[in-house]
Amino acid sequence: MIKTLFVTLGMGIFSIQAANASVLIDIQGSPLGWSSSAGASGGATASGAINVSKHALRGTLAFQIPIGLYLGGSYSSISNGSTTEEFVNGVSGGDTSTASFAEYGPTLGFAKNGFNLGFTYCLGTTFTSTDVNKNNSGTVTSDQTQRFQKGSGFQISFSYTFALFSKVRLGPALLYRSSTYEEIATKNNLSGAAEVVTALTTKAKFDGITPMINLVIDL
Repeated sequence: MIKTLFVTLGMGIFSIQAANASVLIDIQGSPLGWSSSAGASGGATASGAINVSKHALRGTLAFQIPIGLYLGGSYSSISNGSTTEEFVNGVSGGDTSTASFAEYGPTLGFAKNGFNLGFTYCLGTTFTSTDVNKNNSGTVTSDQTQRFQKGSGFQISFSYTFALFSKVRLGPALLYRSSTYEEIATKNNLSGAAEVVTALTTKAKFDGITPMINLVIDL
């Protein structure tokens, strides 16, 4: 009797909470970039430059009940790029490297009084990297793309936001992500050869922390 009463009461409370659910839009971004250059002296006019950039974007769409719990889905993309250029007599050479993650999955979180903690299980995740090398004549000597696939992982996001308007908040956030992959696909873009897929005997693992800016909209 008492057990039935508690179950009924609990379901009643949940029904009231669900009836007052709202839509939560959570957007996190981290556009970062910097560059530096240096000169060189010699018989020929020479200069060099290094450019490094990092961009991250994560979006979550969820239903939230008044006590603060929310459930939805997230998609995130994180990219890194670096270019090393050498100019000799007006001709450029050097290396260009790019790397990017793309991940998606269901998200369970809690957001209340400015605090926002979310956990995402990544149903799908890929990591792609491309390296292009040029000699001092400007000729591409190598161009290769590697894609880690058959992956899974998780993300943990934490932020504290400040009210801008009644239903809009903004603040700093940290995103921790960890993923493992079972296969790697390699393609030689210069030769045009077919992509080669290899099963990894030991799973490849990537993890890291990315600082973000968090925009939260409660509809």
